[in-house]
Formats: sequence, C-alpha cells, structure tokens
Amino acid sequence: MKETNSNESADICITDQPDNERREIAELFPNMDLTEVFAEYGHLSSEAIIGLILEKRHQIPLKGRNCHRLMLKACSFFVGLSVWWPRWLGGRVRKLLSSFGARVTGIPIDSLLEQPETESGDHPRRQSVKECMECSVCWETTTVDELCFCDGTTMTATSSSSAKLSTETHAFCRLCLERHARAAVEEMPLAKGGLGLRCMAADCNNPITLQELQVFVPSSTVKKLEERCAELSVVQANLKFMERCRSCNCAVELGASPNVLMVFNCPDCRLKFCRLCDEPWQDEHKGVSCEQFAKKQNRERLLEKRLSEAVVHCCAKCKMSFVKHDGCNKVTCPCGATHCYICRQNNITYAHFCACLQEKATKHPFKCAKCGKSCLLWQSSVTVEKQQMDNIRKEMVEEEKREKAKQKRPTTGNTPNANKKKLADEKKKAVHRWLKNRNA
Repeated sequence: MKETNSNESADICITDQPDNERREIAELFPNMDLTEVFAEYGHLSSEAIIGLILEKRHQIPLKGRNCHRLMLKACSFFVGLSVWWPRWLGGRVRKLLSSFGARVTGIPIDSLLEQPETESGDHPRRQSVKECMECSVCWETTTVDELCFCDGTTMTATSSSSAKLSTETHAFCRLCLERHARAAVEEMPLAKGGLGLRCMAADCNNPITLQELQVFVPSSTVKKLEERCAELSVVQANLKFMERCRSCNCAVELGASPNVLMVFNCPDCRLKFCRLCDEPWQDEHKGVSCEQFAKKQNRERLLEKRLSEAVVHCCAKCKMSFVKHDGCNKVTCPCGATHCYICRQNNITYAHFCACLQEKATKHPFKCAKCGKSCLLWQSSVTVEKQQMDNIRKEMVEEEKREKAKQKRPTTGNTPNANKKKLADEKKKAVHRWLKNRNA
C-alpha cells in the first residue's frame, strides 16, 4: 500500500492496487463506487464480478462529487486487511459528510488506539458511538445531538381542552429546520400561542419552541421569529383598543376609543397621528373634527384617502392592511381571521358566497333570487372597487355643492323664528299707523 504525505489528500483507498482487469471493469461503470465490490469479491473472475455488479446495481453506492478520502497515519494497522475502510473511522471523516449524504459519523481515531477494555468488557469505541436517528422530513440519519425535536409538553398550559396534542415526538435535522424557519419568517403560520414553529410532521400540533431553535437556526432568523411570535401573542390577546403604528407597526393598547382619545403617540418611533383619519397629528386638529380638519388642509387629499380605502382592505383582528392580486374572494389573514373581499364582512366561511351564480352577475350590488346572497366566490373585485370609487367621487361633488349653497344663503333672517318676528313687527307698525290716522 502506497503511503501518502500528511499534507496531501489521497484518492479512494484500497489495500492493493487494481490490476488491468479491475481497471477495465471500473471503466465500464464510471459512476459506481466499486471499492467494496473489489474488496469482497476480488477473488472471482471478471465475468462473475460484472454479473454481480449488474445484479446488485441498485445496492452499490454512487461516487460523490469530489469524493477524496483522507488517509490517516494512525490507521496503519489496517494495511494488511482486505476489507473496506470502516464507516465509523476517523474524526476527520466529518469533512466527508457532504459527499456521503450524512451517512458517516466521525469519531477521533486516537480514542481507538491502544486503549484497554472497560470493566464491563466493552471496547471504548462502542461507548463513544453516539445514538443516531432519522430526520422526519428528509429521512437522513443524524446523531441525536444534531437533531431538534417538537415538544408537546409546552402546550399543556396554553392549549384549550379541545386541542389534540400529539404524544409522539418528531426529530428534524439542522438543514430542514433552517428551511422551515426561513419560511416561517415571511408568512407561514406559527404554532398556537406564538410558542414557536409548527411541527413539520403531518397531523401534529406540537410546537418547535424558540429555545430549541436557538441552537440550530441563525440568530438573525431567530430574532425575526421572536418578533413574529410576540406579534401573534398580542393579536391572540384580543385587546379591544389596540392600535398599530403606521410607520414601525408597533402595537399599543390605549385603553380608550378613538372618539375619546384621538391621538396615537408611538413609543418606539415617536410618530403621532389621528386614530380616526390616520393623518399626521397637528395642534390644529385638537378640538376639530376630522372632516373639518381635512377641509382646512386639502380636499383632494381627503378624496385620495377615501379612494385608497376602497382598494386597500384592513384585517379587523390584527389591523393589517392588504390588497388581493388574485385568487378567490375568501381571504385568510396570517393571524387566522377571514374576510370577504366583496362586502368586507369578517369571520366568514365558504357558505357566505352564492353557489347559484358563478359569472352571470356583472353589476354590484346584486342579490340572488334563489339563496338571497350577494357575493360570489370568484367575482372580479375590480368592478366592485370601480363602482365604490365612482360613488365616493359623486358624494364628494354633492357635498361640495351643498357647502357652496350654504355659503350663498344670508346669515340673518333665514330662520323660521326670524320670519315670525319680522311679521310681528310689521303688524305692530301697521296698527300704530292705523291708530295715528284715526286720531287725526
């Protein structure tokens, strides 16, 4: 066996160099790793080896990319053996995990050399081998310390009596867990109560807690998940007077209705705005209704705001604004609340929509003669939004006309009481003139 330098990497390591016949067989199957076949069946003829390879072609491993294996000087006592390199051998074999698909578990070779057996008669190698399990998603075998588990015990205090918790614990490898966490950062629902991620196993309600995730997931991802979990906990608290900042999305419980406390002062970004009209707060707005304040500022801005409200929808539960680009008219918010995109009714099911008419209704609003419902599941929202915007423009024009007509009216003598007083004065003057003429 040819020794290699410690600074150089060795190719596939076998006890004897293959002869010309073995080289020809290896060239016939370039993608297969035939080292174990040559080591176990090298005494057979070339025809028998080829037949054996064809028969067991599905069991023979394929060559990995850049599959170069390191030769350790500490393993020189295996030189005389005509067997394949043991899979458990070598602490440096951990570098080959990517080539072997995580099927090699590395153990320091120094712990195997010249060590006596323990009192129980077991070799230290048997005690140092760690327990392995399969990932519930990719089914790759990994050591237990590299796996993350879902936990049903944390749900005991927070779950309702109707919740069905799984008594089985599922294991997940680091790679699958990182992908699952990245998806949960954006829009995937979290575990109930904001305790962490949902278990990736089917029909399992156990959470993967944030405490478990901190070991396997990058800190930046964990920080985003903590923010999402905190937000979900606030939403599920069902606070009556909760408001969110329009700038940083900070949630604050104000303890009073918008009619009582109009101004919202964000504790994080210090942004102030009116809770009724969402306009930036100014001192001129104090004691003035939102309509009067909007008229003073700019009528066009009020029109633009109302037109935007006709297009942008808002979740009644978490106050998140959204716009639907495609799909049906039953919209489900990430917080779990449902919303009809046609009539804006909340907490709906598919029974809210008319199943009699599909694409026959072109006008809005309409009412089905059979079921009496006025919303379609696949009705285009563009027509509805356009009609709502036209109605808003008409209302603004009519309101402006009424204000102009009100300004043209005289400021005095235009009330019923003033007219009565005027008639009484005229009667008194007429009586005085009649008495004066009579005495004359």
